[in-house]
Amino acid sequence: MNPGMKVKLKRIELGINQKELAKKVDISNVTLGKIERGEYKEMRFITLVNLAKELGLDFMETFLSDED
Repeated sequence: MNPGMKVKLKRIELGINQKELAKKVDISNVTLGKIERGEYKEMRFITLVNLAKELGLDFMETFLSDED
């Protein structure tokens, strides 16, 4: 599963909408949508770290894993 899908599924599992999560990690919901679609290659590192932390995900497993 790609990292963006992991983020999206965890967000849905937690019952959080894009707008709420984006506000918590100080990004726009458009940016969050890009991350969820896998368009995160040029995102700031701290943004991805904060996103994983807010969702209770392990950053390394979510964004740096070779798993599909």
